[in-house]
Amino acid sequence: MDNFFKPVVIVLLIGILVALVVIYLKLPVPAPWLGDLVNFSGILIGAYFIIYQLKRQHKNSMELQAEDYRNKYRLKIYNEFSETLNKTMKDSAEVMSEINNTCNEFSLQLKLINSGEKSLPIENKQIFEVSNLFFDTQILIYEIIFLIEKYEIVIPEFRIFINAIISINSDLRDSFIDFKDLLFKIKPYDKIKILENSVDCYTINDITLTGYLYDLQNELQNKLLRKLFNNEVLKRNPTDSNIKVITTDVNQLENLTKYFEEKNKLRESKKRNFSNE
Repeated sequence: MDNFFKPVVIVLLIGILVALVVIYLKLPVPAPWLGDLVNFSGILIGAYFIIYQLKRQHKNSMELQAEDYRNKYRLKIYNEFSETLNKTMKDSAEVMSEINNTCNEFSLQLKLINSGEKSLPIENKQIFEVSNLFFDTQILIYEIIFLIEKYEIVIPEFRIFINAIISINSDLRDSFIDFKDLLFKIKPYDKIKILENSVDCYTINDITLTGYLYDLQNELQNKLLRKLFNNEVLKRNPTDSNIKVITTDVNQLENLTKYFEEKNKLRESKKRNFSNE
């Protein structure tokens, strides 16, 4: 109850109680006084409950408006993420396709050389085009990280995705650099198996990154849209138990955080050892 009306109601209730006692005990009190008191008390109490009801309706209306605003804001956040995620996964798949095509061209040239035919060398321009596409994808990946940090107040538990994306993107970037270096260092007929292994390494890292981005999209839907559509998206369920699924589930969050912390420490240790050699 409103603090202003509490004493009023208490006084009125006491007045009514006194009036009832007077009536019950048939004390000598003028009848008009009792009638006026009862009528006045009834009017005040009625007015109080009307005001209380109006305030309650106003509060409910404000809460509905606030929830409607929150839902619109959640939808805005999801759309912002979704646009960047879809473009990142699309461009990432295109990079992987171009890398595999380049490796296939090297294999084809090897076959041509072995058969005594003249091969056509891969131009540096083609390599640079793949590099530009890769670095465009890198920009999109960091845009995703920026979005997670931007909306951390709404989805604070999503910081696990920053750790996961940074970790796998470091592996992806290293495997791409290895692949590109091999293109400039080897001839089409020289150590083709090494190049194929490099492509396989990049492909594994790219698939892992795509899986993490898919997990992020699922979690975004469940956190931001579940109440709006009264539905829930199932988590990714790979057949290989060694594949990590990124989730904000409190039962798995601690293990995931520990995994990426240890992985990053191992990575830094390898870098230090390499620089000391």
